Amino acid sequence: MDPFIQTLFLDVFKKMEIDVPAGMTEFRLVVDEEHPIFLRYDARTERIMILGMLDIDERTDKTTLYRRLLNAGLNPLLGQEPGVGIDEKSGCCFSYLTLSRQAVNAELVCHEIGRLVEWGKRILVA
Repeated sequence: MDPFIQTLFLDVFKKMEIDVPAGMTEFRLVVDEEHPIFLRYDARTERIMILGMLDIDERTDKTTLYRRLLNAGLNPLLGQEPGVGIDEKSGCCFSYLTLSRQAVNAELVCHEIGRLVEWGKRILVA
């Protein structure tokens, strides 16, 4: 793994008080014991990817929710909030952010993980 990214991820986990094995390139985290986050570095695009699973309550009005999620799909192109997607195979819904390697540090990654979790909570109940 890229030494800069390895150091960055170690610093992120140190700030979050999480122990991780050295040399890993993908990380699965759980924020506040209920919000799964997947963190990885894509060397091809030189971007850090942060994905959060969106747990859709069975009682939620799906038509309204899917309309909100579809509207949020263009957010990254507009430079706004996180984007959303649905995995075709599993049907799981997720939110995501990507961060450029050139403008990133551990504090920013931690902040963006928190922002993604909070945004995911809001999109499900808005």
